[in-house]
Amino acid sequence: MGRNIDYRNEISLALFNIDTRSIIIYSFDDLTNTEGYKNFEKTGSQGLETEFKYKLNKGTICVNYSFYSYANKKVIEAYAVPQNKDVVLAFPAHKINAFISYSLTKKLSVHLSESFYGPSYSQQLHLRDNDEYTSLIAKTNPFLLINTAISIKNIFTKGLSVNLSVYNVGNSKTLAIQPYNSEHASLPYNKREITLKLKYELNSK
Repeated sequence: MGRNIDYRNEISLALFNIDTRSIIIYSFDDLTNTEGYKNFEKTGSQGLETEFKYKLNKGTICVNYSFYSYANKKVIEAYAVPQNKDVVLAFPAHKINAFISYSLTKKLSVHLSESFYGPSYSQQLHLRDNDEYTSLIAKTNPFLLINTAISIKNIFTKGLSVNLSVYNVGNSKTLAIQPYNSEHASLPYNKREITLKLKYELNSK
């Protein structure tokens, strides 16, 4: 469902309720040391997504929010979070994205985006008194991911453009979380990254 408030403002809202049947689940038997697959009867999710756009004279501002829940749904045991029946491993229930793109001149434009991820749940290793590790499911901290880019067209000659991008400007701690119970701890990834790209278009107009 969407609506144009006026020629500059646009808002949309989507509600969803998804059911999935006969899901194939991987399994491992520690006693027999064998792998296998089985079907899970039914699962699903529900939630909402909403977005607001504002058109500038030389750019666009966009903000969106998404929420999901497994409330009233059967959750696959390997994906379940004992402390919170409404979510599954690795995926935050709340996420906010914001984006702005603006042309300073005909050649120069700037882009800024941010994504806020709410807390999620992951498997974390803890050292016990007997010097052995045990895997526990615990809540992760929310984090903010900021990216920025500057683009220049027709630099030095027609058809040549340059793009300077910085990913994860604040060097936020991000984790690659296993989305199922495998007793594997999360791994850090996506640290700050700077890229410089040159592109030349033949027969550019």
